[in-house]
Amino acid sequence: MKKQPDKNAKADAEDATKRGDASSASPAAAGYPARLKHGMANPGQVYQRVDDQHARLPASRGKPRLDDMTSLQLADGPAQGPQARVIYRDPASGQVVVPSGRVLVRFADGVNAQDRAPALHAAGYRITQVLSYAPQAAWVESLSQDSGAALGGLQALEALADVKNVEPQWLSPRATKQD
Repeated sequence: MKKQPDKNAKADAEDATKRGDASSASPAAAGYPARLKHGMANPGQVYQRVDDQHARLPASRGKPRLDDMTSLQLADGPAQGPQARVIYRDPASGQVVVPSGRVLVRFADGVNAQDRAPALHAAGYRITQVLSYAPQAAWVESLSQDSGAALGGLQALEALADVKNVEPQWLSPRATKQD
Protein backbone atom coordinates (compact mmCIF):
# COMPACT_ATOMS: atom_id res chain seq x y z
CA MET A 1 0.00 0.00 0.00
CA LYS A 2 1.39 3.37 -1.05
CA LYS A 3 1.67 5.99 1.70
CA GLN A 4 -0.32 9.13 0.94
CA PRO A 5 1.58 12.40 1.27
CA ASP A 6 0.75 14.41 4.37
CA LYS A 7 -1.51 17.30 3.36
CA ASN A 8 0.00 19.45 6.08
CA ALA A 9 3.65 18.74 5.22
CA LYS A 10 4.03 21.86 3.08
CA ALA A 11 2.33 24.05 5.68
CA ASP A 12 4.51 22.54 8.42
CA ALA A 13 7.65 23.25 6.37
CA GLU A 14 6.53 26.84 5.79
CA ASP A 15 5.85 27.28 9.51
CA ALA A 16 9.29 25.85 10.33
CA THR A 17 10.89 28.33 7.95
CA LYS A 18 9.04 31.23 9.60
CA ARG A 19 10.25 30.04 13.02
CA GLY A 20 13.80 29.75 11.70
CA ASP A 21 13.92 25.97 12.06
CA ALA A 22 14.48 25.16 8.40
CA SER A 23 17.59 26.23 6.57
CA SER A 24 18.77 26.48 3.02
CA ALA A 25 22.21 27.25 4.41
CA SER A 26 25.13 24.95 5.01
CA PRO A 27 24.75 21.97 7.34
CA ALA A 28 26.83 23.92 9.88
CA ALA A 29 24.12 26.60 10.03
CA ALA A 30 21.19 24.18 10.11
CA GLY A 31 20.73 24.33 13.91
CA TYR A 32 20.90 28.11 14.02
CA PRO A 33 17.60 30.01 13.94
CA ALA A 34 17.16 32.27 10.90
CA ARG A 35 16.07 35.19 13.12
CA LEU A 36 16.88 35.96 16.74
CA LYS A 37 15.79 38.76 19.00
CA HIS A 38 18.53 40.51 20.92
CA GLY A 39 16.95 39.50 24.20
CA MET A 40 13.71 39.61 26.17
CA ALA A 41 14.47 43.15 27.33
CA ASN A 42 14.78 44.41 23.75
CA PRO A 43 12.51 42.19 21.60
CA GLY A 44 12.32 44.78 18.81
CA GLN A 45 15.97 44.32 17.88
CA VAL A 46 16.13 41.22 15.71
CA TYR A 47 19.24 39.76 14.14
CA GLN A 48 19.07 37.78 10.90
CA ARG A 49 21.36 34.85 10.12
CA VAL A 50 23.68 35.54 7.19
CA ASP A 51 23.91 32.41 5.06
CA ASP A 52 26.26 33.63 2.33
CA GLN A 53 29.06 34.73 4.69
CA HIS A 54 30.73 33.45 7.83
CA ALA A 55 33.23 34.62 10.41
CA ARG A 56 36.66 33.11 10.77
CA LEU A 57 37.82 33.26 14.36
CA PRO A 58 41.44 33.29 15.48
CA ALA A 59 42.73 29.97 16.74
CA SER A 60 44.94 28.89 19.60
CA ARG A 61 46.20 25.32 19.57
CA GLY A 62 43.71 24.54 16.83
CA LYS A 63 40.65 25.71 18.81
CA PRO A 64 38.66 28.88 18.04
CA ARG A 65 39.33 31.73 20.46
CA LEU A 66 36.12 33.54 21.26
CA ASP A 67 37.95 35.95 23.55
CA ASP A 68 39.90 37.55 20.70
CA MET A 69 37.59 39.28 18.27
CA THR A 70 40.23 41.78 17.13
CA SER A 71 41.19 39.58 14.21
CA LEU A 72 37.69 38.46 13.26
CA GLN A 73 37.51 38.08 9.50
CA LEU A 74 34.41 37.83 7.35
CA ALA A 75 34.56 35.45 4.43
CA ASP A 76 32.18 34.59 1.64
CA GLY A 77 30.36 31.29 1.63
CA PRO A 78 28.66 29.19 4.31
CA ALA A 79 30.37 28.36 7.61
CA GLN A 80 32.54 25.25 7.37
CA GLY A 81 35.40 24.03 9.56
CA PRO A 82 36.29 24.51 13.23
CA GLN A 83 37.24 28.21 12.99
CA ALA A 84 34.19 29.14 10.88
CA ARG A 85 31.22 30.59 12.71
CA VAL A 86 27.70 31.46 11.65
CA ILE A 87 27.10 35.19 11.73
CA TYR A 88 24.06 37.36 12.27
CA ARG A 89 23.41 40.90 11.11
CA ASP A 90 21.25 43.66 12.56
CA PRO A 91 19.25 44.77 9.51
CA ALA A 92 18.81 48.28 10.90
CA SER A 93 22.48 49.05 11.57
CA GLY A 94 24.26 46.44 9.46
CA GLN A 95 26.30 45.40 12.51
CA VAL A 96 27.66 41.87 12.30
CA VAL A 97 27.65 39.71 15.44
CA VAL A 98 28.81 36.19 16.19
CA PRO A 99 27.00 34.07 18.80
CA SER A 100 29.43 32.73 21.41
CA GLY A 101 27.15 29.87 22.47
CA ARG A 102 26.70 31.35 25.94
CA VAL A 103 23.38 32.80 27.11
CA LEU A 104 22.79 35.14 30.04
CA VAL A 105 19.73 34.19 32.08
CA ARG A 106 18.48 36.60 34.73
CA PHE A 107 15.91 35.52 37.26
CA ALA A 108 13.75 37.76 39.44
CA ASP A 109 15.41 39.59 42.31
CA GLY A 110 15.79 37.29 45.30
CA VAL A 111 16.02 34.14 43.17
CA ASN A 112 19.44 32.49 43.27
CA ALA A 113 20.39 31.27 39.79
CA GLN A 114 22.33 28.32 41.22
CA ASP A 115 19.11 27.08 42.86
CA ARG A 116 17.58 26.90 39.37
CA ALA A 117 20.28 24.58 37.98
CA PRO A 118 17.89 21.58 37.83
CA ALA A 119 15.31 23.57 35.83
CA LEU A 120 18.02 24.87 33.51
CA HIS A 121 19.29 21.32 33.03
CA ALA A 122 15.77 20.11 32.20
CA ALA A 123 15.60 22.87 29.57
CA GLY A 124 18.86 21.59 28.02
CA TYR A 125 21.40 23.95 29.60
CA ARG A 126 24.06 23.97 32.29
CA ILE A 127 25.38 26.86 34.34
CA THR A 128 28.92 27.89 33.47
CA GLN A 129 29.09 30.93 35.77
CA VAL A 130 26.86 32.61 38.32
CA LEU A 131 27.59 36.33 38.43
CA SER A 132 29.14 37.18 41.82
CA TYR A 133 27.69 40.70 41.75
CA ALA A 134 24.24 39.49 40.61
CA PRO A 135 23.51 36.01 42.02
CA GLN A 136 20.13 36.00 40.26
CA ALA A 137 21.95 35.85 36.90
CA ALA A 138 24.06 33.17 35.28
CA TRP A 139 25.83 32.36 32.05
CA VAL A 140 24.59 29.07 30.63
CA GLU A 141 25.45 26.91 27.63
CA SER A 142 23.65 24.03 26.00
CA LEU A 143 24.34 20.59 27.41
CA SER A 144 25.75 19.62 24.00
CA GLN A 145 28.02 22.71 24.04
CA ASP A 146 26.70 23.50 20.56
CA SER A 147 26.08 27.18 19.79
CA GLY A 148 23.19 26.37 17.46
CA ALA A 149 21.49 24.31 20.16
CA ALA A 150 21.99 27.12 22.67
CA LEU A 151 20.29 29.59 20.35
CA GLY A 152 17.58 27.16 19.30
CA GLY A 153 16.45 26.62 22.89
CA LEU A 154 16.01 30.23 23.98
CA GLN A 155 12.23 29.89 24.20
CA ALA A 156 12.63 27.03 26.69
CA LEU A 157 14.73 29.33 28.89
CA GLU A 158 12.22 32.18 28.56
CA ALA A 159 9.44 29.84 29.71
CA LEU A 160 11.14 28.97 33.02
CA ALA A 161 9.54 30.34 36.19
CA ASP A 162 10.82 33.72 37.41
CA VAL A 163 12.97 34.38 34.31
CA LYS A 164 13.19 38.12 33.65
CA ASN A 165 15.68 38.17 30.76
CA VAL A 166 17.36 35.77 28.36
CA GLU A 167 20.07 37.20 26.14
CA PRO A 168 22.58 35.41 23.91
CA GLN A 169 26.16 36.59 24.20
CA TRP A 170 26.98 38.35 20.96
CA LEU A 171 30.57 38.96 19.97
CA SER A 172 31.45 41.68 17.50
CA PRO A 173 34.65 43.02 16.03
CA ARG A 174 36.29 45.75 18.02
CA ALA A 175 35.57 49.15 16.56
CA THR A 176 38.63 51.24 15.83
CA LYS A 177 38.78 54.98 15.55
CA GLN A 178 39.60 56.15 12.06
CA ASP A 179 41.35 59.50 11.59
